Amino acid sequence: MKKKGYTGDVYCTICHKVIEEGKTIEKLEHSFKDGKCMECGADEEVVKSEKDGYYEISTFDQLITYLKNVESGISGKLINDIEFRKIMMMKMTLLEEKH
Repeated sequence: MKKKGYTGDVYCTICHKVIEEGKTIEKLEHSFKDGKCMECGADEEVVKSEKDGYYEISTFDQLITYLKNVESGISGKLINDIEFRKIMMMKMTLLEEKH
């Protein structure tokens, strides 16, 4: 099953109402230049690491990478629990050690 694309809606910049509805189209293939897709803006690393149409997220860093690319239309799948409290404590400790 090939995914469909969408051209996107056009909104009024003043009242934010839809003034033109987008259309469903055939999904464009990725076209990379300098590590970014010229069609959707996704990072090449993210697209090429997709499995079964999903970017697998098992670490905090992968989650951040996914969130940076989510507007490009990629789908993510959380495959491990990510404990933010531990990660934030570790990162804060590292920052303190540098100063």
